[in-house]
Amino acid sequence: MVWYTAIFATICLMVILYCLSTNNGDSRSRLVASRTTVVFGAVVVLCVVNGFVLVDSSGSRGQKEKKSEIELSLRRIMATKLGAALRPMVKGEAHVLVVSSHELNSDVHDAMLEGLLSGLRAVDEVVKVFIDEDTVNQLPPVPPARQLFTAALLDAAVLDHDRTNVLVSFVDVPPDLFHDSKHDFRSSHNSATRRKVGRKAMVFGVLADDPYLLDKAIETGEITVCIIPQYRFQYTETLETLAEDPDGAFNSRYIMVTEDNLRDVIKANRQMFKLDGVL
Repeated sequence: MVWYTAIFATICLMVILYCLSTNNGDSRSRLVASRTTVVFGAVVVLCVVNGFVLVDSSGSRGQKEKKSEIELSLRRIMATKLGAALRPMVKGEAHVLVVSSHELNSDVHDAMLEGLLSGLRAVDEVVKVFIDEDTVNQLPPVPPARQLFTAALLDAAVLDHDRTNVLVSFVDVPPDLFHDSKHDFRSSHNSATRRKVGRKAMVFGVLADDPYLLDKAIETGEITVCIIPQYRFQYTETLETLAEDPDGAFNSRYIMVTEDNLRDVIKANRQMFKLDGVL
């Protein structure tokens, strides 16, 4: 398109020069030249505007791509930290069950899985469970993943893979896992997930967007490690700073919560938790 416009503008310019150079510039030639000049001017303006649009769009596209790379790097760093925090509590090789969702971009999911396995190091088996597998090909509206995520679904996945000693959720936790009467931690009827975590046969790591009401589960050790976003943060990272200081990048964006530091985290981030008797 740009080349066609440039060729047309060149033809207009040639017509102007030809008309002015013939017949000593009589009135008819001057009229043609005048009208052609208007067209030529419009074409030039169009070219300039088009050039600015192209430059701006390519710049915006480049910025979006760079921001996407930064976000992927941050997610990878976050998952690596989670894996490294879980590793000391895992005996022998890790048999990992990862619960995810098709709502996550595949690149994001892959980056987090790569980071998690890097942090865990010795991994024998990885099983991926997508909580919305049955709905991914349905026509919209499809229920959000967190509405599909139930304690029963998580229990079924744990029971189907009894060798699992590392359970990681990329999509928070089922809302009825810790806040349903039939899932009382001291009850013989509680969930398979909670029983296995309770007898220290499995660790449970969670990447949670919202830690509200998770304080008791973290305090009792039912959630071994929970990583949550900082309440406020600024987008100041670059790919260079991420490579130079991944720990600083993690600390600027995320908070790692365990039973050991839960009270300190709540003191500093009261707005993110329902205290529920912890303090």
